[in-house]
Amino acid sequence: MNNKKNVLLEIKNLSVSYGDINMISGVNMEITPGDIVCLAGESGCGKSTLLKSIMNLPALETEITDGEIIFDGVNVEEITLKERIRMAGPVIGMVQQYLNGAFNPLRTYRSQFYETLASHDIAFEEKQALDIFDKLSLPDGERILKSRPFEMSGGMNQRIVIALAMLLSPKLLLCDEPTSALDVSTQKHVIEEIVAMRDAQNTAVLLVTHNLGVAAAMADYVGIMYAGHLVEYGKTKKVLKNPTHPYTRALLAAIPDFSFRIPRGLDGQPPVDGATMETCAFSPRCPYKDKVKNDKPYEFRTVEDDHFSTCCPRI
Repeated sequence: MNNKKNVLLEIKNLSVSYGDINMISGVNMEITPGDIVCLAGESGCGKSTLLKSIMNLPALETEITDGEIIFDGVNVEEITLKERIRMAGPVIGMVQQYLNGAFNPLRTYRSQFYETLASHDIAFEEKQALDIFDKLSLPDGERILKSRPFEMSGGMNQRIVIALAMLLSPKLLLCDEPTSALDVSTQKHVIEEIVAMRDAQNTAVLLVTHNLGVAAAMADYVGIMYAGHLVEYGKTKKVLKNPTHPYTRALLAAIPDFSFRIPRGLDGQPPVDGATMETCAFSPRCPYKDKVKNDKPYEFRTVEDDHFSTCCPRI
């Protein structure tokens, strides 16, 4: 789709399910080292499922039913479970939205940091951890290392998970709503540190967010997902300044701005079976549905260089 060179992650016509429930269908994407890609869209559109399928671990319960995920030249389905577990952290890192299983709530962070790094033959350097804590607005890092997860708020645990992911220095960092539990000023620090990590280590980042402001601030590319499909994708400035898919336009129209314009809400919600629908799943909510006929609703069309959309109504 993007004709990039030195591709680190290639997602080809990917369909994923949880048991008998199809969640995403026909997703295509390429990410090179150093790219920051943000996925946006409503809850239930398949963004988190896409991240879990890249990890491809049994505990995440995703099943690739069609297509391929190629990481660093290797199909992830051909990697043994033992090797996938070894890769989780120092090769592919993941910051999940729900942190209940991220740490043992009763053991100190210091012991858990040490054991996690040691399991990948990486030495735990406390000074480096304290430096990352400071940059993520986590004061008194020595006290934090002595503390246990149950003593911390959700926002602090979220940042501590991000700190551990940074210590592991992965080639690809998957982030599922990494700033959802944070106040606006702290979000800014976290975004800046993820970008700094990319700049220093050439880490590729695939980040899920509901906040298009976060995407605008940090992403090189943005993808819009709806009902299990990637419906618009491209360079961030091009997608956000010239959105063509009606769903992307609707998301942007719902954001308050400084013009005193009243944001326009979007009635309804994505269909549960959207990934299996052959017709356009957005049609029931689309303001252009009576004016646009789209015989191939999920085939990308080129809007301009580095900007693609599955629907480009000129209305």
